[in-house]
Amino acid sequence: MLCPKIHSCRNSAYCATCENQSMYKSVEKPKPKLKTGKKKKKEGIAFEDKVAKTYNKIAQNIAKRRPGSGAVWYKPGDVVTPDILMEAKERGTVTAKGEKSISIKKDWLEKIERESWAAGKTFWCLPFHYKGDDRIYVVIDFEDLVTLVEDQKYIQLPETS
Repeated sequence: MLCPKIHSCRNSAYCATCENQSMYKSVEKPKPKLKTGKKKKKEGIAFEDKVAKTYNKIAQNIAKRRPGSGAVWYKPGDVVTPDILMEAKERGTVTAKGEKSISIKKDWLEKIERESWAAGKTFWCLPFHYKGDDRIYVVIDFEDLVTLVEDQKYIQLPETS
């Protein structure tokens, strides 16, 4: 008598010695492949575009997204201005408590700092945002922040009539 589970058992070769399905082991269904790659890359590019556009709304039209950033060594950073090299990060991690979070890796900071220095930029920063949130946050070196704040005190805006 044939076992009713012969087609779903990993041990189907031993059906003749199996009694009452004592050797039954289910065939594992293949796990679905995670979709990564193009969609994730497009989301990253969209965020890089958003960083450049937001910068350009506030300042002169000088921020540019760097196509192919990360793919070749001579194109460091994701967004560049004459003075700043930016590495943009977008994350959608939600903790067990339901809070959005991002882990800032020290390697990211060290890499963008090295690349900024090699590219002759005065400043570096790491703009990031949470998926589903329009606000952009920035990680910057503390000494650079102090320099920017102190320099701001000496900038005089033109008088308007």
